[in-house]
Amino acid sequence: MNQSETKKLIQVSIAIIRYKNQVLLGWRDEKLAQGGCYEFAGGKIELGETPEQAVVREVQEEVGIDVTPIKRFASFQFDYPDRLLSLFFILCKLKDPRELQSIDQHWRWIDLDDVQQFEFPKANQAIIQRLSWSRRIAILNGDHTAKQQVHHDVDTIYLRQSDENLKSLLIDNPQLFVEKKVIVRWQDYQQLNDDLQEKVFAIHLNSQQLVDLAESVPQNNELPLSLQNKNLIGACHNENEIECANLIACDAIFISPVQATPTHPEQSGLGWESFSKLTAMAEMPVYALGGVGRDDLDVAKAHGAYGVAGIRDFLRKSH
Repeated sequence: MNQSETKKLIQVSIAIIRYKNQVLLGWRDEKLAQGGCYEFAGGKIELGETPEQAVVREVQEEVGIDVTPIKRFASFQFDYPDRLLSLFFILCKLKDPRELQSIDQHWRWIDLDDVQQFEFPKANQAIIQRLSWSRRIAILNGDHTAKQQVHHDVDTIYLRQSDENLKSLLIDNPQLFVEKKVIVRWQDYQQLNDDLQEKVFAIHLNSQQLVDLAESVPQNNELPLSLQNKNLIGACHNENEIECANLIACDAIFISPVQATPTHPEQSGLGWESFSKLTAMAEMPVYALGGVGRDDLDVAKAHGAYGVAGIRDFLRKSH
């Protein structure tokens, strides 16, 4: 019998409470185990409770607000020297956004791109990585290669390659996963081996996949296995598709096209006013896409977006 088998197993339910572009964090007192750092709300699962029931109770007790569990964001065991934790991270949303005003000062709303600046218990590090969405995403189509460099202020890339090209690109350029957060299409993700899948930051769902999933997923949000415990970013163009993204709890979405683009001149852009109305419906970070450049970030944020995404303006010109 090894040491981990003799330790007491403690089941803990932890709330990832997201409101638009932010997540709720609290300070963990130095006197507590793994104290002197920031934490998510949550605590031990009591006898007879599900992780979802426990997280609702714990958030009410600790933060004083009511939340609705959306989906299991992640679950795993973490081995501390003195105990073994079975952790259930539950993505939650506020039942009533007006309760934002009543949250105790112990708790703070933090922008997702600032989360990595805070210190957390060791068991939370994998979760922090998943929550840390960048403000700019570069899209690399099939005619692009890993040798093409994205601008220094872009640390996330969406690889929109054909299946075989994608696998070769990732296998031949392992440094991509070190240097950048990588997004791939769902159909391509399913063709990758376990090691490559583990390194992918997010799976992209096109608008039809969003609609199909929203129609097929039951109320308890049991997504297909290939979509569980992984960030999802969906493609949205209208109100219905945003509602579908909300239903299946996408972690981010693209809304496009904001402006007409040379590659799709037949598609008229939404314009910033219509984009802003769609963004207001979304329960997750929104990226402006289509005729948008890196320098449009402030304009996009002023219209409710979290970030911007694109192709040409996000890549350095080759010489």
